[in-house]
Amino acid sequence: MAAALESGRYQPDTPIDTTPLIVGPKLIEDKHDLGIVDATTVLAKSSNVGMTKIALSLEREQLWSVLAQLGFGQLTASGFPGESAGLLVRHTHWSPVSVATLSYGYGVSVTPLQLAQAYAVVASGGMRVAGGGRLALTWLARDDFDVTGADDASSDGVVDALRAIEGVELAALVREPRDRSGPARKVSLRSRGGGIDCSAIARERGGGGHPGAAGFSTDESVEEIVAFLERAVAA
Repeated sequence: MAAALESGRYQPDTPIDTTPLIVGPKLIEDKHDLGIVDATTVLAKSSNVGMTKIALSLEREQLWSVLAQLGFGQLTASGFPGESAGLLVRHTHWSPVSVATLSYGYGVSVTPLQLAQAYAVVASGGMRVAGGGRLALTWLARDDFDVTGADDASSDGVVDALRAIEGVELAALVREPRDRSGPARKVSLRSRGGGIDCSAIARERGGGGHPGAAGFSTDESVEEIVAFLERAVAA
């Protein structure tokens, strides 16, 4: 549902037809036929049919990206001994049935730590804190600019707000620029107190700036960016 709302194609009151449907060889149905209900009811009633229809209407890469941004399929950097990364299969290997079952919680292996982290990201309005609390990161998808009316200049205020959080030493904003001709993502970095040199981090990805504020562009996925920044904070 987070991916649906983030896409801008769905709102809490968007009507969804929950009539049972067949996906590949599988019949998707709910215990009770809810008929046509809004997206809020689909979530409240845990409608498998509603979630399936929503998921199948979205780009697979977008679904996978949201799950990855929540931290699924990767370590939480908690330092817990023997922690598992769980399992999140790449969207390039999903079948229609995979998309359907994934939409209501099957086909992905998640640890309790990852689930707690995902809840924390949602509760904080999309901000992910990692690196032992020293790294704060959030992201803006291309659709977010259309929905909110934000632009590259105004979105820089977001990363400044992240830097102000107590205990955070490196703040990062990952955004997808509206111009699709260049790199897939731009990353803005801010540090507090000069403890972490943003420019040194940015230069590793071909960017630049100064110690307190820097940035770079990349075609890496969000989870790859997060892993890179976590290593930088830990260094």
